[in-house]
Amino acid sequence: FGAAMSETGHIGFLGGQESPLIQDFLLGYIQGALSVNPDVKVAVSWVGNYTDSAKGKELALAQYRSGVDIGFNVAGGAGLGQIDAAVDMGKLAFGVDSDQAMLFHEANPEKAKVIPTSMIKNVGQAIFDITVRHMEGTAVWGEPLSLGVAEGAIGIADNQYYQSMVPQELRDMTSENIEKIKNGTVVVDTAYGKTPEELAKIIHAVAP
Repeated sequence: FGAAMSETGHIGFLGGQESPLIQDFLLGYIQGALSVNPDVKVAVSWVGNYTDSAKGKELALAQYRSGVDIGFNVAGGAGLGQIDAAVDMGKLAFGVDSDQAMLFHEANPEKAKVIPTSMIKNVGQAIFDITVRHMEGTAVWGEPLSLGVAEGAIGIADNQYYQSMVPQELRDMTSENIEKIKNGTVVVDTAYGKTPEELAKIIHAVAP
C-alpha cells in the first residue's frame, strides 16, 4: 500500500546488495505498487553492503529530494539510514525483517513515527514449521523450502503506528490482498529464475 499512501506517485526502494534475495523483495514491492497505481514510479538505490548506514542515508536523501515520499529499506543496518533520512525530510519509510517502529518506540520515538509498518519475517514460525515436519516425517532435508504469507512466515507489523498512520480503507485492502495471496488468487512475482535482463526490464519499466 506504499503506492496508495504516496501523494506523489513516486516511491523508493533501498537495497543492500544487488542479489536475487533482495531483488525478490523489490519485485514484490513493484508488483504491489503497480496493482494500486499503474503509473507509479519506483526509485531504486543499492548501498552495496548491509552496514553502511551513512551511505544508506545519503541515497535515501537523494530519493526523497527527487520526489519520493515513502520508501522501503531492505538493507540491514545500512537501511537504518533511510529511516534517519525520512526523519530529516519529513517523509515515510517502511521497515523490514522485524517491527522496526517498535524497536524505536521508546528509545527514539521520532524514528518510530515515520514507519507506518514493517515487513516481518516470522523466523520462529519457520522454525516451528520445520520442526513439526521433522516430527511428522515429512521434512525433506537438503532441498530449499519456501515459506511465505500462507504459512505465517511473512507478515506486516500491525501496531499503533499502523493503526494511526494507515487509513482504514488501506488496512482493509491490505488484509484482502493478504487473503488473496494465501488462497492463491494473487501470486507474488519472484526474482528467482529470472535472467538479469528480465529483472532489468521490470525495474526499468517503473524507473522515474
